[in-house]
Amino acid sequence: MEKPANRIKIIDLRKTHLKSIPNYVKNLKYLKKLDLSDNEIIKIEPETFKNLFNLEIINLNMNDIVEIYPKTFANSLRILDLDNNKITKIHPEAFKTPVKLIKLILRDNLIEVIDPKTFANLVNLRILDLGKNNITLWNQKAFCDLPELRILDLSHNEIQIHPPHPSFELIAFYNLPSLESLDLSHNTSLHIYHSKAFYNLPSLESLNLSNIWLRNIESDTFVLPSLKELILSYTGVRKIKSDTFVNLPSLEKIDFSHSGLESGTFSNLPSLKELNLSFTQITEKSIRFVNLPSLEKIDFSNTKITEISIRFDNLPSLKELNLSDTRIRGEINIRFFNLPKLKKLDLSETGITKIESDTFNNLQSLEILSLSNIPIREIKSDTFNNLQSLEILSLSNIPIREIKSDTFSKLPLLEILDISNIGITEIKSGTFSKLPLLKILDISWTNISEIISGTFDKLPLLVKLYLNNTDLTEIKSDTFDNLPLLEILDISWTNISEIKSGTFDNLPLLKELNLSNTRITEIKSGTFDNLPSLKEELNFQILENFRFFQAIRQEM
Repeated sequence: MEKPANRIKIIDLRKTHLKSIPNYVKNLKYLKKLDLSDNEIIKIEPETFKNLFNLEIINLNMNDIVEIYPKTFANSLRILDLDNNKITKIHPEAFKTPVKLIKLILRDNLIEVIDPKTFANLVNLRILDLGKNNITLWNQKAFCDLPELRILDLSHNEIQIHPPHPSFELIAFYNLPSLESLDLSHNTSLHIYHSKAFYNLPSLESLNLSNIWLRNIESDTFVLPSLKELILSYTGVRKIKSDTFVNLPSLEKIDFSHSGLESGTFSNLPSLKELNLSFTQITEKSIRFVNLPSLEKIDFSNTKITEISIRFDNLPSLKELNLSDTRIRGEINIRFFNLPKLKKLDLSETGITKIESDTFNNLQSLEILSLSNIPIREIKSDTFNNLQSLEILSLSNIPIREIKSDTFSKLPLLEILDISNIGITEIKSGTFSKLPLLKILDISWTNISEIISGTFDKLPLLVKLYLNNTDLTEIKSDTFDNLPLLEILDISWTNISEIKSGTFDNLPLLKELNLSNTRITEIKSGTFDNLPSLKEELNFQILENFRFFQAIRQEM
């Protein structure tokens, strides 16, 4: 009679300090999954798994394996993880037997050479990860004839082609009809030449070429009818011609960030949705957009753009526009025309000193607007009047000294308002009275010394309120009376010396209360009696400058 132990299907031997594979494992003929990860195994003897006819998954990651020998793995194997070992050599016939293998992870090893026969028999392989190795010499036929391969990761190596060939990819990726993702990033020794570099990959959807030697892109560099994502960040590409991407009809995303790009025309890309040009050398005069009907997102941040003069007329689908950290200076005296779908606009960290009242008038769909960290000294009361879809507004770190009471009166959908670290000394009556959906309000790091009664009365949905690092000297007992959903309240680093009775009585959901570094010297009995959520979580902060912590503990 067969012992029950022999019918084991799953064994987990992780972190058991094994230096070799136990002998009893070799006879478990019903075993399907074996986890030997995070041990100290140095060597796997040939034919170790030859009797395990049902074994489908082996996890050997985080061991000290140095070499893979022939006849090591059984024919039934489907998933093999050898990530994070010390493998320097793979015998050319190491994977001759496990022909059913669909996933092979060899990432984070010390492999230097890939033999052309290494993966030749893996006709069912779908995922192959060789990233973070020391591969320098790569035979051009190493990855040919893998008809089911979907994902190939060769990133973070020092790959060179041997023998050199100006159109190496014609051979290197031959007969990979199912390949969908190819990652060659961080191979700084890899040179991509322009003539039909990638053309024999009909199913390829994602191509990552960041951090490689790439200077020129011609119209026939990429002939990839299914490509959706192209990453060219941290390359030396300087110019894009109008026909550069003519053979990429399905392209949806291009990333040129941190590249040497100085000029370009992006045209005839009917499917393009996202374009990242951040940290490039482009200017408003060196970039053109022609026939990009599907483009939804452009990132110009940290570029040399000095003024908003780029024509957006032919970008009817644009939803996100990032112009932060550009060289835009002075007065914005234009209006954003023909952007009916724009939802997010970032003008932060620029040198804008003046915004005209009608600047945003045509952005009726705008939901997020950031004007933080700009040297503007005045915001006119009607600046945001036509932004009735706005949900998030950031005005932090700007040197304005006044916010008029009706500045936010036409923003009925606003949920987040950040006016922290600005020069205002008061909150005028009615400033927040037309913001019924506001959930987060940040007034910290301002010079306000008083909050008049009723300031927050029309904010029934407010959840977070930040009043820290202000000149407040007093909190009136009715200040928070109409904030039933408030969960976080920060009054730290203020000049408040007293908490009046009843101040927190109408905050049933308050969970976090920060009173640290104030001038409070006494907490009256019953101050926190009507704060069930706060008392339950003991989450309020009475820190180093508060001298009556023990009194609070007694109340609890």
